[in-house]
Amino acid sequence: MARAVKQEYIADPRDDGVGKAWVSTVRLSVDHGYNGVPKWFETYIFPALDDESGVASWSEIWGDRYTTEDQAIEGHESVMAQLRSGEWPSD
Repeated sequence: MARAVKQEYIADPRDDGVGKAWVSTVRLSVDHGYNGVPKWFETYIFPALDDESGVASWSEIWGDRYTTEDQAIEGHESVMAQLRSGEWPSD
């Protein structure tokens, strides 16, 4: 089972009809580094419920994976900063 590292709600990150978003960074229980580089952490953006109580759909809008917890936290903070500035994370 994945363990939450950071989870945050943000309202209207892009102001383009996407609406609210839930940014979730977790430690995975299984290595997802299928190309030989270990990936034990991931950050995903999900559509959020209007009342901030959680995820409206588990169909992710965007995501990325990381090897270390430090990289995951840095990635999470970078995504949040981009969303707060009205930008969308790039691949």
